[in-house]
Amino acid sequence: MPDDETLETEDCFDDPEINKVVESAFNKMNKDAYMTYKLRQKGLKFKDIAYLTDVGINTAIGRMRYAKEAIINEFKLTN
Repeated sequence: MPDDETLETEDCFDDPEINKVVESAFNKMNKDAYMTYKLRQKGLKFKDIAYLTDVGINTAIGRMRYAKEAIINEFKLTN
């Protein structure tokens, strides 16, 4: 499981405002959703994420959905 020190901004965004919003979303989401998001970004399949996090595949998919919605909602809050 990631700890607080692994909560870092995505480096792939050039815009510091985007980084700020994404980092804010990461800080607000639970660690399970954050870890699922990060593992998926690294290219892991949901079945592998489910295995690594010791949950069912549908739970892993749900956590990814939660993470994506948290990021989207954070952008809505900044507008």
